[in-house]
Amino acid sequence: MTTNIEIPFINFERLATAYQRANRNFRDGDRRCALVGIRAARARDPKLMKGLERAIEVVDAKNDAVRGQTQRALGVSYADSFPALEVGIFREAYKAADQGRPLEQLMVIYGCVAELAGLF
Repeated sequence: MTTNIEIPFINFERLATAYQRANRNFRDGDRRCALVGIRAARARDPKLMKGLERAIEVVDAKNDAVRGQTQRALGVSYADSFPALEVGIFREAYKAADQGRPLEQLMVIYGCVAELAGLF
């Protein structure tokens, strides 16, 4: 995991707003943010990687708050223990970038985190 990298504060509201903006821009044909994000992911930019780590923490905390701690309890069914889609997407984005193979399908995720990390 990346350490000693300073990035701006990321909370759920800022993350959700940045994601909505990046997604809307991408749909409307403005791919600049997404392209900056995918380039940073390919380069394994430390700020992007730290931003992805923080985004995972934020989304995971929100998921826990919404669904409660039942996900981690013993004896809970697989369906109840499976993490929310958003948590899985951010984890997959981090994993793929960390392995040097970022997924183009997740370029909006990389773009929104790049914006929050101060790369855009």
